[in-house]
Order: sequence, then structure tokens, then C-alpha cells
Amino acid sequence: MAAHPFGSGQLPTWREVIALFIQMGCSERLLPASLIDETGEQTPVRYLFNPGNKAFAPIENYGDQAKITRSEIEFLERTLDIVIPKATNWGL
Repeated sequence: MAAHPFGSGQLPTWREVIALFIQMGCSERLLPASLIDETGEQTPVRYLFNPGNKAFAPIENYGDQAKITRSEIEFLERTLDIVIPKATNWGL
């Protein structure tokens, strides 16, 4: 498995976390519909999908370089039923 940022003392980015969930068996997908904001701009809705248990978790509305918090990662783990490896002091 590739190196991951959990344990570096800094919060990882969404891109890093998405890549790790993909390595652990999930896939990144798009809903067939889009969100439309008040200006009429369409935004596709991305989500992570776990084919093992058919669970999914939305990941749109976050920039890939935005930092992800510990609670958001724990939400993804619970929702997708996948525990990702991390050091005891990650994200401090």
C-alpha cells in the first residue's frame, strides 16, 4: 500500500483520503444528476462507493486540496464500513 499522510502531524487533503479509500476497495463515482446553485451553475455530485456492502458517501462540495478533519474521515469510515490505517497521533 502506498504511503499515506496519517501520522505526519498534519491533516491530510481530500485527494489523499479519496486515494486511500480507492486503494482499500472503494470507487469514486458521479451521480447522474447535478446540484444547481442560485446562479444556475451545475456542480456534479461525487461519491465514494464500497461495492462490498453497497455503501456510499458523498464527497462533493470539497476541493481536493482542502484539508479533511478527523471527524470527517471517521464519518467516511463508519459510512463505508472501511477502517483506514493511521498512526495514533494523526491529524494533531
